[in-house]
Amino acid sequence: MKIIFVVSDLNKENGGKAHAALAYMKALRQFDVDIVIICTKIDFDFKRKIIEDLGICPNSIYNISKLNITSLSFIKGLLSIIIKKNNKYHFHGVFDWLAFILPILISGDYFISPHGMLNAYGYSGSRKKKLFYNLVLRKFFRKSSGVVFTSEKEQKETILNIGVQRRECIVPIPVIFNSKIVRLNSGKSNLLQFGSLRAAGKIHVGTIGRIETVKNIENLLFAVAETKSVILSIAGDGDPRYLARLRQIALKLNIEDRVVWHGLIDEDYKIQLLFNLDLYVQASWSESFGLAALEAAMVGVPVLCSTGVAVSTDLHSIGACTVCDPSVEGIRAGLDNLCRSGDFQEENRQSLSQKVGQKFCANTVGSLLVALYKD
Repeated sequence: MKIIFVVSDLNKENGGKAHAALAYMKALRQFDVDIVIICTKIDFDFKRKIIEDLGICPNSIYNISKLNITSLSFIKGLLSIIIKKNNKYHFHGVFDWLAFILPILISGDYFISPHGMLNAYGYSGSRKKKLFYNLVLRKFFRKSSGVVFTSEKEQKETILNIGVQRRECIVPIPVIFNSKIVRLNSGKSNLLQFGSLRAAGKIHVGTIGRIETVKNIENLLFAVAETKSVILSIAGDGDPRYLARLRQIALKLNIEDRVVWHGLIDEDYKIQLLFNLDLYVQASWSESFGLAALEAAMVGVPVLCSTGVAVSTDLHSIGACTVCDPSVEGIRAGLDNLCRSGDFQEENRQSLSQKVGQKFCANTVGSLLVALYKD
């Protein structure tokens, strides 16, 4: 079986959409599915990571850019893929010209993963997206072989915005860590600038992801200010002006000595950070899935999620997550309860990791995707 993944922007800075697509590809490779990638942008480091993680050759990645479309050999290779019948395509994040052009050219079945771009937060307040959907995407969705949602929450919100689709299914994003990196970082260390604070008995809380208003970092900072036993790690990058505003809030709250800004981090650093956390917090106003929260739970870190994080429902059902209101008081109460409960103690981590692993492992998700493509 060969699946052609169409992802507009494959850069590590692109966050959820790029990493979700890569996680699906990894899960499929465990079932010996051949992967071809068509994208409009990809940086060198992320391309190298994809080639290494998937075990595919560089010629399996078609970067449709102004630089590449002038190459005759590139065009021939791309056309040889597109014109073949019985190919199956999986589009990830669809608000660009690829959603208009490729469905006209291809002859095989295709599936669409919106990745939150049509849920309440990503669609409802955007006139541009509504216009593009009505002019271009409505036909694109109607002709698809299926729409793949990562959570029940994303499915319900998308139906409210654009109606019921021809065929729908839910396939969660799997967590697949580099096993070598996990082995190297599975022991706690004090390498992350917190040696003296942890020695003083502080509880290490963290949050990871692109830093933007939907992540609700402001309320998290206010909640941390009221929870004196907590130190906070914030990993991710975003608009410099917004980051400066958040740093100013931390300064005014007099908690700058309890907050560390790690910036954009790679997988090695992320796993090291996760293993050094006592609690993980995803306070977002809206998340169509919540991959970082799932990754934290996968290594045994207790998770606090707001009601806006879709994966919180599944994690809560297996005892891996506490759900709170995204208000300052809701986050503070959640932090306080978890800090008092002692759920973050080392003896509870292995049990938590096993529960999460059974539900979100590559084999489970890969089998769902293979069944979807074969139907």
